[in-house]
Amino acid sequence: MSDTTNNKPQPLVRDLLALDRTHLANERTALSFMRTALYMVVTGFAIINFYPDKASSHYTAYALFALGLVIFFLGIFRYFQMKAKILDHYKE
Repeated sequence: MSDTTNNKPQPLVRDLLALDRTHLANERTALSFMRTALYMVVTGFAIINFYPDKASSHYTAYALFALGLVIFFLGIFRYFQMKAKILDHYKE
């Protein structure tokens, strides 16, 4: 006799590969957010080092620091938000 309690179809290989591609795309997006944030912070440091006497350049550098932090945390937030959506969508 066959077991009738487990009537779920097994996922196909293409479905599993699609899930892997989706996870990898989410990770790439998170890494690009982090890379952009790092560029902002490094640009802020460069501005401070090249223009140490100008107050207006310091404001620009501090704005870049703040923007870099916002982008970094936004990337982390979006990564976990999309990860939850992906897992919820592919939950069986």
